[in-house]
Order: sequence, then structure tokens, then C-alpha cells
Amino acid sequence: MRSPRPLPARPDDHDDGPPAGSRYQRLDSAAVRGSAATLQRRIYTRFPRRSLWEVGGELIALVDEVVEGGGISRRRIRSARLLSRLGVLVVLLVFGTAIALAAASIWSNPESLGPVDWLPLLETVVNDLVFAGIAIFFLLAVPQRMERARVLRVLHRLRSLAHVIDMHQLVKVPERLPTDRPEAGGTTSPAHPRGPGTGPARDGEAASSEAAVGDAHGRGGGSNGDNVPPVAADGPGAAASATTDERGGELRMTRSEMTQYLDYCTEMLSLVGKTAALFAEDTTDGDVLDAVEGIETLTSDMARKVWQKIAIIQEQAG
Repeated sequence: MRSPRPLPARPDDHDDGPPAGSRYQRLDSAAVRGSAATLQRRIYTRFPRRSLWEVGGELIALVDEVVEGGGISRRRIRSARLLSRLGVLVVLLVFGTAIALAAASIWSNPESLGPVDWLPLLETVVNDLVFAGIAIFFLLAVPQRMERARVLRVLHRLRSLAHVIDMHQLVKVPERLPTDRPEAGGTTSPAHPRGPGTGPARDGEAASSEAAVGDAHGRGGGSNGDNVPPVAADGPGAAASATTDERGGELRMTRSEMTQYLDYCTEMLSLVGKTAALFAEDTTDGDVLDAVEGIETLTSDMARKVWQKIAIIQEQAG
């Protein structure tokens, strides 16, 4: 075990960023991505016939988009940044050339201008400098506005993903749990086992929010391309996931299964907030920080409601 030791003292003129030897003053995007991938595998192992693990794949894709920073929008921003810098150089060149020519003309014949003639000339120079400064500020602000718009679009998608996760737990009502069904380690035997040729089942209570993931043999990975381990349709993993009633189109849950399912929802909501916080690592833009704070507050409130359901289930079991 490593002994605790303080970080070396920083010079007085250091910046406000984290010190070079610090590992815990900055959110690690790789750790967030790894946690999201681990959570997706856990959900698929426990609930392969639920679509919550597919939502986890969407979250991983968003984390990758935040980390890699690729896509058409980023290429447009890089092009706009290059063009804005070229525009600044052109503005400086034009105004600098105009001022230099005017100064050369004055110095070539200084007796031609009287004291009164200098006032319009100074006014013209000041106006040129002001307009040049406005043009430079506008050109430099164009890439920043484009970057802000891109970040806000991704944050809006994260907010929508949080609402999708909330829809998955919305119809999981503890009061609807059966009271006379036996539990054996949180698993029950399926009333109608699903075979390889069986069509996808839908949750009758959440048909609008949770789509069935289809046949377990044919769906072995999420939308993000991660290798999710396949689970046999009639094996122990399928028996431990949920009770399937094909005639009623319903996937029933035991108390332990619903508790685990809701706990997965809270973990995924927390990771949505952490993904949004990745945007706040390298920006001080007020609009972006407000949007990140809004998503963190939203996911915390949603997770609090889910934990209230878990507490009710535990009280019923006790």
C-alpha cells in the first residue's frame, strides 16, 4: 500500500488547472466509459430480454462522441477556426496598410496639414481601429459559438436519454408486485420459455418506453459495438432474467429482480450526469455550465424517485 504524500508545492504564478501529479482533480473520460460498458454487461447478464442494456449502449456511444470529438460538426468547427484566423490576418493587414499609407503621406509633406486638419485624420484612425477590433472580435467568436451550439446539442441528447431511462422505471410500481409468488434467489421459472424462433416479447405495462430486444441468440451486442456476452434463451441466464408470459405479452418481475432493475436505472442516471460533466472540464462558457448543471440536477432528482421505490420494495419485503 502506498503511503500518503502531499503533492509538491506549486509556484505562485501557476494556472488554475489541476497539478501535473494529480489524478483526482479531473474527471477521467476513460473511467466513465469503462463504467458505462461494465454496467451494460451487467444489465445484459441479468436482464437480456429487457431493452435497458440497449440504452446503455446508447450512453456508451455518447461518451465516445464526447471523448473523441469527431463528426461533421467538429470538422466544421475546425474549418471555421482556421478561416476566422485567416480573416483576422486579413483585417489586420488591410487596416495596417491603410494606416501606414496615411502616415507615409503625412510625413512626406508635414507642412500641408495644419493643427485643425489633424482632427479629422485622428477621428478616421480611431474609427478604423474600433471597426477593426469589432471585426476581429466577431471573427474569433464564430468558432466559439459553433462549439457552444454543438455541445448544447449533445447535452440535449443526454437530457433526452435521461428521460428514456426514467421511462424504463416509470411503470415499475412496487404496489403491483405479486405477494403470493415464491422467490428462489430472485429468480422464477418462465411460464412459457422462449425458443430460438420465438418473436420478441413486449412489456405490456411499458410498451411505449421499453421495446423488446428480440431473440437472445440473435442479439449479442449493443448499438455501440461492444461485445456483450451472449446468453442462451433457455439457459440459466434467461431463467434468471424475468418471467415471460407470451400470451399476455408481459415480462413479470419478482421483488429482487425489480430492486436490481431499479438499481441499474439509478447507476445509469448517475453515468448520464457524469457524461454531461465531461463537457465542463475544458470550458468556462456560462451556457454550457448551466446546461450541465441542469442535467446533473435532473438525473439526481430522477434517481431520488427511483430510490424511493426501492425503499418501498424493501419495506414490503421486511
